[in-house]
Amino acid sequence: MEDNILHDFSNEQLKVSIYDGAAEKRTMYYQGHRYMLKFGYLLDSSKRETSRTSYINIPVNEFIGSRIFKTAGLPTQDVLLGTYRGQSVVACRDFMEELNPSWKLIHFKQLEISMPGESGKSKARPDWEYVKHVLDDSQDIESIRSETKHRFCQMICVDALIGNYDRHSNNWGFIADGQANIRGLAPVYDCGSSLMPHLSHDEMLSRLKDPKLMKQANIDSPTLAMNVHGKRRKYSFFMTSTYASEFRKELPSIWDKISEERINQIVEEAPGLDNLHKDFYKATLDARRRYVLAPALEMALDERNLSVATAKNRPSLSESALENDGQSDEVQILPNPNPGVDPDGINPMSDSDFGMH
Repeated sequence: MEDNILHDFSNEQLKVSIYDGAAEKRTMYYQGHRYMLKFGYLLDSSKRETSRTSYINIPVNEFIGSRIFKTAGLPTQDVLLGTYRGQSVVACRDFMEELNPSWKLIHFKQLEISMPGESGKSKARPDWEYVKHVLDDSQDIESIRSETKHRFCQMICVDALIGNYDRHSNNWGFIADGQANIRGLAPVYDCGSSLMPHLSHDEMLSRLKDPKLMKQANIDSPTLAMNVHGKRRKYSFFMTSTYASEFRKELPSIWDKISEERINQIVEEAPGLDNLHKDFYKATLDARRRYVLAPALEMALDERNLSVATAKNRPSLSESALENDGQSDEVQILPNPNPGVDPDGINPMSDSDFGMH
């Protein structure tokens, strides 16, 4: 059963972090298990209207994002939402805890730098072309290559739904044994950089009051944490591009699992949320499902030669027409009602949470 309690960790003993990443983290043992405790900013009521204090949303976004991955059917870290002496926190259970102590989490980045003679192609913001090359050709994942490609494509689809701008090569990976043999995929982890964590209360209200702003804001942002054809690409652009055909193939299999009803239930069950945050998360996720994923699903169904009569829950796209961004000379966009647009802005990126064990 999912834990939907707002936990008070104030009396727990926190230890030095054994995890990587830029945000404040501590190691915590709680109810017989080891957790990474990730902090938000102080709950200072006098500053709640400023933009930076809304980064307090990161623990909540980690919680909601992880739950959405689970409902989509992907193995995902277990998370508990709570507070620690007035600060918003999320406790992420360490999925390495019960494995052999010699086993390690191997980030995809480590596969990139293990490619013979090609380590220089690995970058902080990876290139999709190189990521694809590693997925296709790395000998280290030979036994689980098909499963890895399947997981990666599904993961990006769900990231597109939650607006995760930080799924770089240190934020997903594998489990390796003591002899550095990759034994399987790690659960999905590090989902906090999603659902617009930077927005202030006023900005949330503005989007809720203006459906057109809510729609356009989610079409325009964020970008993936990897370059495609040398440029940063918005999810709305990427998911309907020729590059994303393998990704959108996964959408029909997960579409019913990420229905509006299921997503709204996850938001409703998130403990400690006020009505503003509940309404904002529901509206944001609905907009992203409609205007980012639905056009890609439409293309996936057409590409599979599925008719409207046989496609279950085929969405209406009557409102999703957008203008092309003028990049078609570089990336061919298949005919579709929503060929997204990409910005040149940079999204913040953090290191992986789970870096040391």
